[in-house]
Amino acid sequence: MELAPEDKIHPRVLAGQVEDYALVGDGRIDLYVRFYDDASAESIEAAVEMADGELIQALPEVGAAFVRVNSLE
Repeated sequence: MELAPEDKIHPRVLAGQVEDYALVGDGRIDLYVRFYDDASAESIEAAVEMADGELIQALPEVGAAFVRVNSLE
């Protein structure tokens, strides 16, 4: 079974329903993103850049990152 990109995003985020604390105020939102556990800092940074996001902090030891992206609305 192949997953579409939309299958990998929480439905509320996909619908533009994010909590107020995640709103940056300039039309962007801050997210905590999970990657594969073996993702390197470089691969996390590349994935965020490819999605036109801003890497706030990579956490490769847990396969995650804090990122800032344009609102999906």
